[in-house]
Amino acid sequence: MNINTEWLKDIKLLYVEDNTDVRESTVEILEYYFANITVAVDGVAGLELYNKSRTDPCYANCTR
Repeated sequence: MNINTEWLKDIKLLYVEDNTDVRESTVEILEYYFANITVAVDGVAGLELYNKSRTDPCYANCTR
């Protein structure tokens, strides 16, 4: 199945993840689809970046 993902290149994505290994490997995958990714290392940094940049979607790992 071929799915057109070109429209994802126009989206500004905010990705929040505190686990370094998970963050780095996930960003590597996301870079195939999104041209503009902002990465935060925790929720506080993510909220600050979101308020500054007003990215489109935000993906955050919300567990304790």
